[in-house]
Amino acid sequence: MNEKNILSSCKHPFILELLGTLKDDDQVYMLMELVQGGELWVYIYDRFDLLPRTKIGGFQKEHAQFYAGCVISAFQYIHGKGVAYRDLKPENLLMDARGYLKVIDFGFAKAIPFDKNGALQPKSFTLCGTPEYLAPELVLSRGHDKSVDYWALGCLLYELLVGHTPFQDEQQDEIFKKIIHSQKHLAFPRGLDNDSVSLIKGLMNPNPAFRLGNLLGGPAEIMEHVFFAELDWAQLRAKTLPAPYQPSIRDPMDVFNSDPYPDDEELVHYTGSQNIFDQF
Repeated sequence: MNEKNILSSCKHPFILELLGTLKDDDQVYMLMELVQGGELWVYIYDRFDLLPRTKIGGFQKEHAQFYAGCVISAFQYIHGKGVAYRDLKPENLLMDARGYLKVIDFGFAKAIPFDKNGALQPKSFTLCGTPEYLAPELVLSRGHDKSVDYWALGCLLYELLVGHTPFQDEQQDEIFKKIIHSQKHLAFPRGLDNDSVSLIKGLMNPNPAFRLGNLLGGPAEIMEHVFFAELDWAQLRAKTLPAPYQPSIRDPMDVFNSDPYPDDEELVHYTGSQNIFDQF
């Protein structure tokens, strides 16, 4: 319900569009637009031949600018509504037919601050998200707000430029240790330019009060960073810039770029109050 309410309030070129909702006695259905280009994850880790790579294994700088720009534009819009997204990762970024990204899956999105029992809560203490992208305050359960999205953006930008996440490890506990002690473990390969390093460090400041994007100027300070000096933000939002790659799509129902997704085999019958469905 929370996901439906947030998505229904969003209208942005880089956010998956909720076209309508339906219901029966046991389920809520959300009809989404069809995005046919597949997950950004596939282009980073699987289909290496589609986008040129640098010597350090990541995308070229101008391509990373483009994809990160799509996400920042979406975050500026989402955060302007007082909502924290809280689940940024390449699997939640789909490429549309023109090569632009769409942010999907708002299952962890939440309005912050929020009302709880008549009191306004400035932070959430829910542990949620994907381990490799979690901010230190989220791992430590110290309370968090939308600034965790800027940390995750720093992780994604690192991933786009380097070819892997900054704190990758086979053991989840080790990932968390590296995040908590990020000043010791955040390392950059030789060959990554100073502008990229500066932006990533600004986004991944372990203190959210000093994190780029969470300062007085908000996300505009990210957009004004020298890393994005050559990106025309107005053209990006208008989708008039040429994308780094335009996926091959054969027809309006082509699902070649998407993995099969099995339907749930069992349905648990809803036994609560029907009042929560009244708004549908």
